[in-house]
Amino acid sequence: MTMQPLFRPQAVAHATQRLDGDVLLPVPLVTWGAAAFVFAVLALGAWFAGTATYTRTQSVQGWLTPEGGVTRAVSRRDGNVLAVMVAEGDLVEAGAPLARVGGFAPGNPNGGPARDPSTWNEESSPPSSDGPFQKFPRDGDHIVAAPIRGRVDALVAREGQYVSRGSTLALVAASDELVAEIMVPSHVAGLVTSGQSLRLKYDGLAGHQGVQQGIVTRVSRTPFAADDPDAAAIPVDDPVYRAQVRLPSQKIDVGGVSVMLRAGMRLTAEIPAPRRTVLQALYETIG
Repeated sequence: MTMQPLFRPQAVAHATQRLDGDVLLPVPLVTWGAAAFVFAVLALGAWFAGTATYTRTQSVQGWLTPEGGVTRAVSRRDGNVLAVMVAEGDLVEAGAPLARVGGFAPGNPNGGPARDPSTWNEESSPPSSDGPFQKFPRDGDHIVAAPIRGRVDALVAREGQYVSRGSTLALVAASDELVAEIMVPSHVAGLVTSGQSLRLKYDGLAGHQGVQQGIVTRVSRTPFAADDPDAAAIPVDDPVYRAQVRLPSQKIDVGGVSVMLRAGMRLTAEIPAPRRTVLQALYETIG
C-alpha cells in the first residue's frame, strides 16, 4: 500500500522559499516629530553661536579732580598761623596771600621759636585775635601765597594752629570744572583711546542713578609704576596709564534731586572689549 505524503509538495516548496527584499518597520509619527525638533534646536544653536555677539567689560578705578589739577600751598617754615586771609571757594590770583605764619611763641614778646599748641599750659594759653600776636612785631613772619590762579578748594589752616615746615595750608584748584582721572592697567591699555565713551559709576551713589557717560580726552603715553607717588590717588598694584575723562555734566540726578559732583569722589569706569561672537568665545576658552 502506497503511503500518501502528509503535505502537498506545492505547500512544502512554498514554505521553504525565502522572501526577497528588506523588512520595513513602521516609524511612529511622534518619533519623526521629536527628531525634527532636535534637529531644529541644534541648527538654531549653531546659528546663534555664529551670529550673536556680546561685549565683555573691564572695570577700572578712578576719582574726580579739577581739570587743571590741584596745587598745594605749603608753609616754608615752622610757626603758628597768625591769620587766614581767604575762605573756601574764594577765587585767588597767583601770588595772592592765603595765610600768615609767625615764628614767635604765644605770650613771648621777646621772640623765639614757635611752639606746638600741645605744649601750651594754663599759664600759656592759645593765641587770640587781640592777644600777643597782634601786639608785637614779627619781622620773620611768612606769607603763604597762592601758587596758581584758581579757586580755594580746601582750607586746612586755622588761626592759632601750629604748623611745621612743608605743612599744607590750602589746596588751590586750577579750574572749577571736574574731570575723571582713571587708572588703566597695562593689559587693557590698548582698549582705551581718545574720543571713546566710557560708563562711569560713582561709588557714593548707589544703583543706576549714579551713572554717567564720559568721553576720554587724554591717555598718558608712558605708564606710572605702582610705587610712584604721582601715579594715583588710590593704591595700585601694577603699572598703570592715566586717562582723563570729560564729564557730560558737573551735576547728576539722583532720585529726582540734582547732586553736585565733588572733587575726590571715587568712581568705577567700565572699559568695553571688542565685540565677538559666542562661537569665538567658546573657541578661545577651549583653545
